[in-house]
Amino acid sequence: RVMLTAVAFSLMAPVVRVHADTAKEQRFDKHHPRRSEVNDRVHHQRHMLNRQLKTGKITKQQYDDQMASLNNVKAQERADVKANGGYITKQQQGALNQELNQNKEQIKDNNQSAAPEAAATPK
Repeated sequence: RVMLTAVAFSLMAPVVRVHADTAKEQRFDKHHPRRSEVNDRVHHQRHMLNRQLKTGKITKQQYDDQMASLNNVKAQERADVKANGGYITKQQQGALNQELNQNKEQIKDNNQSAAPEAAATPK
């Protein structure tokens, strides 16, 4: 029995070590600079859309449409990370940033289109 137990533990040791190494990599990769930059931009744009909806600058439909675009960017980021083992490449970051730039322009357009209405409304 002692021999069988020793063999069982020796077979499990590499599995435990690989699991620990993988956990360390996943923690590190969550904070990879390219991922972090993209995720910060997504977070900021979501915050801006929430603020615009709250202040009435956009309709619920506009909010839903633009949030869907941000959710698509986030889904693509997750797929890229999964495909690469925990990080995104510079090319993938560039593609994600291009989509985020388009979303940012839409958000800026929301502010600009809301401004004339606010000015035209008598107080």
